[in-house]
Amino acid sequence: MGLILETKHSNHYFPNEHIFWKKSLMVFLFCLKKVNLMDEVLLNLHDHNSENTVGIGKNIRIVLPENASEGYSWQIDNKVPKEIELLYSDFKMTYKKALGGSGKRTVEFITKQAGVVNLKLIHYKFHNAKPVIDYRFNTRLIIK
Repeated sequence: MGLILETKHSNHYFPNEHIFWKKSLMVFLFCLKKVNLMDEVLLNLHDHNSENTVGIGKNIRIVLPENASEGYSWQIDNKVPKEIELLYSDFKMTYKKALGGSGKRTVEFITKQAGVVNLKLIHYKFHNAKPVIDYRFNTRLIIK
């Protein structure tokens, strides 16, 4: 059974109206991302294996969970393709007072020239001088 909400503009009751508006906002933002009306494309772990069309001069920001206290960190797999430039990579703890806590890695790129880029990041740590890969993040960028 859903919540019963009353709107100020109507005498009708709509079950789960808050879910309707949340989904509408998500669809709107998804459409903005796909038609490239935003100056920045924001990706997270849920966008793994996604395809994104972006224009030249647009920023691509990837925000991924990281647990550096256990030795894991996100790195770009291989080198940065010539169509994009790495602006920065930064780690911020979720809770500043937590000892050994997790956080988020933000990696930002800017598109420089047209082309197709398969961007790959790996979440790994070194164990006995060998990398141990925990997760992968892949996205395909079509730069126009």
